[in-house]
Amino acid sequence: ANILLPTTFIDKYNPNLKQDKKRIDKNFILLFVGYAFFANIEGLKWFIENVLPELENCKLQIIGNGMNKIFTSTENIEVHGYVEDLSQYYYQCDAVILPIFSGGGMKTKTAEALMYGCPIIGTQEAFEGYNLNFDLIGGLANSKTEMINSINRLKNNISIKEKAQIYARDIFKQSFSFERTITDLQQIM
Repeated sequence: ANILLPTTFIDKYNPNLKQDKKRIDKNFILLFVGYAFFANIEGLKWFIENVLPELENCKLQIIGNGMNKIFTSTENIEVHGYVEDLSQYYYQCDAVILPIFSGGGMKTKTAEALMYGCPIIGTQEAFEGYNLNFDLIGGLANSKTEMINSINRLKNNISIKEKAQIYARDIFKQSFSFERTITDLQQIM
């Protein structure tokens, strides 16, 4: 092979739509995006049973085709099935969680979260194929304790969260934007 291309997206980010300071909900919003696929269901069930009960002032939003048939909305869980436009959820969240323990290859949901400038807390599997500084992006968390600590670190320090948002956008533009892929392809022609 002359070149290996990572998962890429056309950059749809609009900084004017980020709603951190405008939000009424005082909870720290954690977002999971993914359809009702066994690896997503497995990871979310683990998160809901083991991590979410240990978090204070956090709300989990689950977005994905068929997820509303698996999970039920509660006081601190908001479940949506298929939605036309994911951007509003990315703009409103404080962090994306990716508790993925099985699967293969790069997860497009990771690149999408980077595009929207979201801090990410995920497992090794969620970050497969991504060369990231885990402390800057939000956190590598393969256990209950690591997940709780990473979420609380972001929740309790706005400066760390803001740096993670900037880092996510920078990494997306440098490595996972469609424009970057075009540049890489032009270099081999």
